[in-house]
Amino acid sequence: MKGIIKLTEEEQRLNNIIIKFIGKEIDIKQVCRLTGLSERQIYRKKKAYLEKGVESIPHGLKLNPSKKGYQIFIKI
Repeated sequence: MKGIIKLTEEEQRLNNIIIKFIGKEIDIKQVCRLTGLSERQIYRKKKAYLEKGVESIPHGLKLNPSKKGYQIFIKI
């Protein structure tokens, strides 16, 4: 883990749902209804969660911002 990971409320909710899905407390149809995601997306998120843990929940650019930031050039 790289450090502290801050999750929004929606990301925390998704994290809890995925944990329950992995623990077989809820089935795929319930997960789809709760999250609004397709079965394929849920299985992809489950695989990523098993590989990377909670780091897989937030969007990738949230953890690793782009190196192509905007630069402002001012002519003097």
